[in-house]
Amino acid sequence: MKSHKKLPVDPPDELPSEPPKYSLEGRRVVELNVLSEGLWCPMCQLCLSLKNTVGEEIRGLASVLRVKCLKCNMITDVHTSKSANIAKNVVKMYDVNCKMAVGKYPA
Repeated sequence: MKSHKKLPVDPPDELPSEPPKYSLEGRRVVELNVLSEGLWCPMCQLCLSLKNTVGEEIRGLASVLRVKCLKCNMITDVHTSKSANIAKNVVKMYDVNCKMAVGKYPA
């Protein structure tokens, strides 16, 4: 049986320890690959944490999480489902909502 060693990790430079004021509660339908791709800060390339969620916009079964980067303070929109634009300047259509509407979402 292999034992796993914990490797030391250098913490990012001077991250504030301020807890977010928003609390994620309840259940969500989440496409893990979409979520994992979105949890990176586009400004400083730091991995984002759901613990730093400052808001959420629910779009049917999909959500847009607003996650704050603790290094540069940028707020990134993290989607929980694939989406497509139907036309210019129109609200996105999320795959999970379309599949549910036509009855193709697995139970």
